[in-house]
Formats: sequence, structure tokens, C-alpha cells
Amino acid sequence: MTVLFATMKLYESERLFSGFAPEQEFKLKRLVHSKLPMNMDRYAPVAGGLDINMLGQLWVDAKADPTIAPLAHQLLNLLNADSGTVFRRFGTLRSGKMRQRAQKEIGSGDAEPEPASVPAKAKTHTWGTVSTIKASADQIAPFIAHHLSLGAAHMQIYLDAPLPRSALDMLADPRVTLVNCDDDYWRTTGKPKMEKHQQRQAFNATRAYRDAQTEWLAHINCDEYLFSPTDVKDALRNAPDTIEALIMAPAEEIA
Repeated sequence: MTVLFATMKLYESERLFSGFAPEQEFKLKRLVHSKLPMNMDRYAPVAGGLDINMLGQLWVDAKADPTIAPLAHQLLNLLNADSGTVFRRFGTLRSGKMRQRAQKEIGSGDAEPEPASVPAKAKTHTWGTVSTIKASADQIAPFIAHHLSLGAAHMQIYLDAPLPRSALDMLADPRVTLVNCDDDYWRTTGKPKMEKHQQRQAFNATRAYRDAQTEWLAHINCDEYLFSPTDVKDALRNAPDTIEALIMAPAEEIA
């Protein structure tokens, strides 16, 4: 029991750096197909019984000792009732995986359909921006106008200092998504508002990256204006296919 809870403390503490709350399961589509340490196979959410067998064995072993049984069984019951453990998260993942399989069966009549061969989509080199901004509408407006004029297909702007409806209307554009980062916003993320603005920037940028509407996404601040001597799409098109990211060198503003 000591090893179980010590191990839980280790991996649950490390998991907090993922940006997910203990109650939030990871998404099925983000699975990395890789071996575990020491070349172990990964746990199968649907067919696997490791969680049940491990906890069940502890319950049975404790039952044989009348002294430890009440404490051990109480702790295992509390563990089973807690919504923020790997056991509960895998339970949710298991349900999602089973729903996914059921939908495939309904759609194709085959429980395990062969993956379709889809031709690679030609790159269009669309690009957009993501920013976490604490500024007035008058400061944000030229920032938006500049990057839209350069050809940005989409701008995702998280307003660290929420703006009133009148200001949002002034900045409205179909190519711009404005998100007021108020108390309701942070409640929907399942995370408390981070104290440091760098943490909030990283969190918002990660959310935008996961749902990116463009092939390239630039993370820039409201006082940073992208400058390219050539068309931005041309610059991106000239990047080698092996490049996954580009670093934009900063240049001081010249008054």
C-alpha cells in the first residue's frame, strides 16, 4: 500500500506539468505509439485488467490480516471513489474507446476496419497567430490590421484583461477569434488562473496549437509586429519540409 500511494504521488505530480487537471483524461487521438520504459507494452484500456488485478490483489491480501484489513479496505474504497486518479481516467478512456469502436461498427459493419488510404494533402502554407494580450482595443486594433494585411488567415487572441462588448465589436473580423479570459473562461478550462503571465501565455498558445486552423502558427505579443522582406507564404514555402518550426529573430523598433 505504501508503494502504491508513493508511486501515485510521483506520477500524479509529474502529470500536473502536462497542463491537465487530475480529473481530465487525455484525448484518444493524441496517443503516442511507443514502447514504455524497460520495453514494456502499454496498458490496453479496453482489454487490459492490470488496474483491477492490482487493486483486487491488495484487497484480498489485506483481508487475510485482521489488523491491516480495515485500514487497507478504507483506503482502497477512497481510491475507488476519487475522480482524480489514473484508475478513474482510464475508466473514462475505456468508455470513450468502446464508443469509438461501436461507431465504427455502425458506420462500416466491420468491428476492425482497415484504415483507408488517403493521399497526402498538398501544403498551402496558410499561417496565423496566437497571442495572450493585456491591452486596450486601441492598441490591439493596429496589431490585428497589420497581420491581416500580411495575409494571416486566422488570429487567435486571448484577452488577459477582458474587454467590454463595445470594444469586442470594434475589433470584430471573421478572421479573428477573441477570447475574454475572465473567470468563466478559466472555469471551463478546468484549471485555476495561473499567477504568472508567461504560464497563461503558454497555456493559451498550447490550446490554440491543438485546434489550429492554419498550417503555421506564430506566437507573438501585441507589441510585436511581424516583418518579412518577401511574402510571408513565400518565406514559409521556402522552408525545408523537415523543418517543424521557425524562429523569428527580434529587431528593435526604429522610431
